[in-house]
Amino acid sequence: MSSVTDANMIAEATGRKAVLVESFTSDKDFEAIHAAEEFLTSKGYTIGGMCSDEPIAAARGLEYIAKWRNISQKEWPKVEAVIVSENMRNGPRVFIYRFER
Repeated sequence: MSSVTDANMIAEATGRKAVLVESFTSDKDFEAIHAAEEFLTSKGYTIGGMCSDEPIAAARGLEYIAKWRNISQKEWPKVEAVIVSENMRNGPRVFIYRFER
């Protein structure tokens, strides 16, 4: 599954649309994903835990976000953005999508 498809499925499930915010490219292990996480934390987001190649949730105003598979239905509406990639380890590209109503 592509990262764009992941973001659109998440958006649809929560009644929102996914808007591409930023993308990061690197040929070194984890460099693109770390750049994406730093970008979001600099904007005040809390970042969820990494779990294989699953998306990573992000939201503002929360102290903690679970890794993707442990986010509860009650927490889904609080997820404001997501980091997605076909390969989180070595990218080569990582995307950030923000969810809008």
